[in-house]
Amino acid sequence: RDVRVEAGGHEVLSLPSLDIAPGSHVAIVGASGSGKSSLLGLVLGWHRAAAGEVLHDGHRLDASALAVLREPDPEDAAGRR
Repeated sequence: RDVRVEAGGHEVLSLPSLDIAPGSHVAIVGASGSGKSSLLGLVLGWHRAAAGEVLHDGHRLDASALAVLREPDPEDAAGRR
């Protein structure tokens, strides 16, 4: 919600709101310099929001939430898909 990402003292992404339904497949497209990589970096935890908040399932996406999301799925580890 109301997320802003800055790099080198410049705003590289301003996103008022983005809601993605669970199970959705999403394509991020846009012109060069429009913030696609910044958005992905924000979701992956490579960038931090200078303002606003990033939520996953209604909870703030912080370092501990990212760690939980990155844990391997036990079913995948067992070779089941």
